Amino acid sequence: MLNALLNTQQSSNDVGREGLYFAYTQTSWFQNYNRANSRPFRDTDYQPELFYLLHSPLSDFTRLSFSFGYRHISNGERADRSRTMNHLLASLGLETDIAQKRYGTFGLNVAFWDYIGTNRASFQHDNKDIIGFYGNTQLHFYYLYGRHLFEYTHRLFLGKGTDMHTYSTLGYTFRVSKNFGIYCQYVKGYGDNLYEYNFASERVGVGFRLWDQRAQ
Repeated sequence: MLNALLNTQQSSNDVGREGLYFAYTQTSWFQNYNRANSRPFRDTDYQPELFYLLHSPLSDFTRLSFSFGYRHISNGERADRSRTMNHLLASLGLETDIAQKRYGTFGLNVAFWDYIGTNRASFQHDNKDIIGFYGNTQLHFYYLYGRHLFEYTHRLFLGKGTDMHTYSTLGYTFRVSKNFGIYCQYVKGYGDNLYEYNFASERVGVGFRLWDQRAQ
């Protein structure tokens, strides 16, 4: 499946100062071919989060960050289409400039989360088995070199008591200006969106990205 994409999401490493942050991510899946059911949107997921960010420079060219907070994800639907999750989230990020940025910047972010409110009737009705499909751990690697940004994300479940279903994305952005880039993405796995969390997805997307103007 070929999709159009708008990517504005940032990791905690992209935030400049230590402190308390509120973030909001809205992801929409487009479809123009299904006039009978829904177009141009197929699904939309909403993700507000509140987190505290800490920085710890290890050297002039290496930076460590840590964040912890709360995240809510839902699709705003009712009855059988409703999906809801609430997480307590912690992440650790490491970023280093290779040869004083001569060969770019490499970064790694590891995030862990725990599900809360799983005993509520709404969670049990909406998606009681979603933990095994959406996971509780995410690894995010990125490499920034000039106008080029390469990314790989892998999400999985670490623990016992449930079947593990993974989710991976491979992305590339070509920066056209300080605030705008052409974005390509390949996705494979489970949990691409909330409503279809237990369906395997494989798709390619082409679109644009709103770029952090501080990127060099």
